[in-house]
Order: sequence, then C-alpha cells, then structure tokens
Amino acid sequence: MIRLDLCHDMACDAETYWSCVLDDIYGRALFVETLKFTRYDATNRDLVRHVTRLVHAEPPPDGVPAILRSKLAYVEEGDLDRTRSLYTFHTVNKQVPTMQVRGCMHVQQIGPKRCRRTTEIHIDVKLLGLGGFVEDRLARDLRRSYDVSAEFTDRWVG
Repeated sequence: MIRLDLCHDMACDAETYWSCVLDDIYGRALFVETLKFTRYDATNRDLVRHVTRLVHAEPPPDGVPAILRSKLAYVEEGDLDRTRSLYTFHTVNKQVPTMQVRGCMHVQQIGPKRCRRTTEIHIDVKLLGLGGFVEDRLARDLRRSYDVSAEFTDRWVG
C-alpha cells in the first residue's frame, strides 16, 4: 500500500476551484485535452450541501505493460461536502477489483484569490507479481496528474 500526500496552492478562491472541478468543459479540457485520457465522463448530482459525483475515466496507456492496458478504466465515486470544502472519493475498477484507490481532498482559503488543495490518496493493489509495480506506477501518475491539474487550474482561472 502507498499513501500519497499532495499539496498545491492555486490562484483562485476555494469556491472558484470547486466550480471548476464540477464544470464539464473544464473537466474535458483537463482530462482529455491536457492529460490525454482516452475517456472522461462526469455526472454530478447537486444536493445543495453535498454534490455526489460519478466519473468514468480511462487514463492514457503510455508506458503501461500490454497485459494491463485493458484494465486501466475506472469509475470514481465521490462526495463533495460544500460546507467543509472536502471531497472524498474511491475508485472502482471492474477489471481489477483488487485495485483500490481512495482518498480525500480539502481546499482551504489562504488569501485573497488563493487556496490550498491538500490531498491524501491511498493506493492498494493486490495483483500477483505486479501489485508493487502497479502501485508505484499509479502513485507516479497521480502525482504528475495533480501537479498538472494545479498548473492547469491557474491558467484556466487566470
């Protein structure tokens, strides 16, 4: 199991950040155009204080061993608690049910038009002979994706 702790400061307030995350145009521009995902579809259900979120995604297969390429697609199930500015999530991969990615993201105001996104992600892959490799690869890809998304958000809101 690998735990990632990520922190990114961004040039927007927390409310603007969550508006971006929940916006389909922003999501497609980030995931499909920038991160080169082969699939990205998000559905949000706004319940005033909470937003439940379902994301169907498939990251690019670059550098992934052929045996794993068909197993990249996942569904992210998440919940945004607006009052706490906290998003909790976990992924479901029907091809590899022993691949678990879960975590939480908190966004807090740190100044005028500045927020800090802190994210904790737990990666646990039980796959005979490949679990450690897959965990390392997921950790590296997730770290890069979150770094890119912070830079992308700054450009988007700038």
